[in-house]
Amino acid sequence: SIANDAPEEMAQTAHTLWSALAMLDVRPAMDQCARLESCGRDGDLEQAPKWLAQLERLVARIQLEMSV
Repeated sequence: SIANDAPEEMAQTAHTLWSALAMLDVRPAMDQCARLESCGRDGDLEQAPKWLAQLERLVARIQLEMSV
């Protein structure tokens, strides 16, 4: 979505991921999804790569913790 410069698609994807993360109650990752969704809704993708990188790190940590 970021690479395709498709802010609406990014917002929808971020919202879907937020919903999945809400079931796990992982607030930091949910906050990153909310930031990405907001970027997409606003059509401003300037900060999106930064938020996405942080989200990827958080999700990696969640996956590691769940595998223990």
